[in-house]
Amino acid sequence: MVILSSPLGFPGATISYEEIAFPEDLAGCTHYVGHPATKALLEALGAEPAPTGAKWQGPAVGEVYLAVPLAAANSRDGGWTKDAAVSSVKELKAIRCTRVA
Repeated sequence: MVILSSPLGFPGATISYEEIAFPEDLAGCTHYVGHPATKALLEALGAEPAPTGAKWQGPAVGEVYLAVPLAAANSRDGGWTKDAAVSSVKELKAIRCTRVA
């Protein structure tokens, strides 16, 4: 499964979103998260970083990806994520995103 830092939409795709409990094991997952603290948390749970320069083209119909945005309601300023210290997955949401069309 691919992990992104936010539940992005993709042009021409219909995505369903479901908030879930944060997974305890991310082994076998590839992440595209750049925030150092979030990246460290994901990798401590077994996620592997995407290869340098790799770009994910988005999900195929039926494919699931995981979004892990900051949980705090005030984590954005003008549409951009504020720099925030993240020390636990409790400070993140886990959103299962599925492409349905």
